Amino acid sequence: MQEAFIKIYKSIREFKFKSSFSTWVYRIVVNTSIDFMRSKKVVYSLNEAIKSERGDINIEIADYENTPEIELERKLTKELVKKSIDKLDDIHRTVIILRDIQGFSYNEISEILGCSLGTVKSRISRGRIALREIILKEMEHKDIKLSQKE
Repeated sequence: MQEAFIKIYKSIREFKFKSSFSTWVYRIVVNTSIDFMRSKKVVYSLNEAIKSERGDINIEIADYENTPEIELERKLTKELVKKSIDKLDDIHRTVIILRDIQGFSYNEISEILGCSLGTVKSRISRGRIALREIILKEMEHKDIKLSQKE
């Protein structure tokens, strides 16, 4: 975080108002985080609280009933999704988190990552396919049956 803020401070004069200020800042933070993970070979985990201007990352599942069985299933599902996201490569993990967890628009993600809208859409699509495959393999490995709600 500190390194990202230093980069923002040092490069504030380079901000050209071509995007919103928060998007520009977020892009610097994301790039600094990716650089850090690569340099330290840190395994990124969603289990750690990651704060952003939009709040903590949480994966919420609608609460229709509060039975112990449903609560346990919900907890296991969240853990499975988090662990599966952790297994994605950096590019796909980043776009999935930005879009599906933090709720950024395709255009905002394009600005944050500095790539075209088509590239963002392609990465999200491929990331979701890869995530689905990882989840299905995990479920198969652990012999988990899909509920009837699928």
